[in-house]
Amino acid sequence: MLSLFRLLIGAILLGTCLFTAVRLLRQHRLTRKLRAQGLRSLGEVVNLRRSYVLNTVVVEYVFQLQDGSRFQDEFSQKKRVLRSHPSVGDVLEVLYLPEDPRQNQCEETEVGLLTLVPMVTVMVFLMVVTVYLMMMPDPMRVRARSSRHPTVPQSWRQLDAPPRPPAQQKQQRQEAAREDVAP
Repeated sequence: MLSLFRLLIGAILLGTCLFTAVRLLRQHRLTRKLRAQGLRSLGEVVNLRRSYVLNTVVVEYVFQLQDGSRFQDEFSQKKRVLRSHPSVGDVLEVLYLPEDPRQNQCEETEVGLLTLVPMVTVMVFLMVVTVYLMMMPDPMRVRARSSRHPTVPQSWRQLDAPPRPPAQQKQQRQEAAREDVAP
């Protein structure tokens, strides 16, 4: 039986991996749909917010719809040392669905197969390792069980007759040597 702590940790890890994998799959599906049916528009960055706790930059942008109205949305990016982030006033290329402009993506946030396949593979691997670790026997219970019923290691077991003490072996060798020498 699994301990409550192991079960809780396993559920959190599995839930996180599953949530991340589903989120990536949904973003990839949206990317494919936008590439097939979406319209292109140029957007402009209107605001940047930095989150030092989450180590992200939230980029707010506005783009013009086909009917001339303007639509505002945002996306967040992880801060990376070698990666430049947009500045206020920068132009972004946006793909959106004309029937639902809330479904849009900037070209920087698209999730292609080169992102999807490795990430989902890592998530599946982590889920398998988590399940494996959850199914392993609890070391504390195994140790407690073994202390109640001590077992003798195989190397300690005597399968043949017990070895003779060295004095007895020496005496037998001397007797065998006398018999060989005696006429």
